[in-house]
Amino acid sequence: MLMRLLALVCFVVLTLSACSPPSNTTKQEAQKAEKWPPADYDRFAARPPMSVGAELQDPWTLAIDAERWSYRMGLAIEGLGGVPPAELEGAKPDDLLARAHLGQRNAAIRLLILQKTACGPSMVARAGDCSAFSAPQWVAEAASNAARPSNDELMQRNIWFNQYAEPFILPACAAGAKRMNDPNFCNVE
Repeated sequence: MLMRLLALVCFVVLTLSACSPPSNTTKQEAQKAEKWPPADYDRFAARPPMSVGAELQDPWTLAIDAERWSYRMGLAIEGLGGVPPAELEGAKPDDLLARAHLGQRNAAIRLLILQKTACGPSMVARAGDCSAFSAPQWVAEAASNAARPSNDELMQRNIWFNQYAEPFILPACAAGAKRMNDPNFCNVE
């Protein structure tokens, strides 16, 4: 009986403390939270939203995407039993646009090798992808030390790789994963 009485007293005390009016600190915080718009709202609202194109054209994104394409194609070549060519060097680590250009040159050289290997006698790529593949001039000129293209052109090239390299990377990686008995063979991240 004493335990029940004690439990009832605890319940009443807890209930009353939860229902008590808020302290001054809580009232001040509530008033601040209710103030709309915040003091820096006009400065924030004046900035235009970042577009997808602007994000894709960011030098960091351009460099990382280009280097990722080169790395993925190297893995795909290995998946088919080949040895990817060594990457061209020369870009300083902090020159992101030069890294993007160099990464795309490396990726283009590797794509031509990957396409020939994937469409060769073992034919892991689809026949339609093999016959439809037509590399633009900049891919064929990748080994030359051509001048760096504009940011827009670098962005368009990364988009081109996305459309035209995947049909060769995916089947080559699947073949490599099977051959190596490693389902994560071509994982980049």
